[in-house]
Amino acid sequence: SPYGCHVMNEILRFYLDTILPTAVQKSHLHSKTPIDSIGNIFQDLKRDMLKC
Repeated sequence: SPYGCHVMNEILRFYLDTILPTAVQKSHLHSKTPIDSIGNIFQDLKRDMLKC
């Protein structure tokens, strides 16, 4: 439904704009690979949701 797509877009935007950048800053001394992978998954999901 359009409402469901809107809600998912907002959740993804929050994670991509707020959560992931904070996680990257806090883990800059550690391997970023898991965080990068999660970010890529969310970016792909966001792209798919925009088609919704």
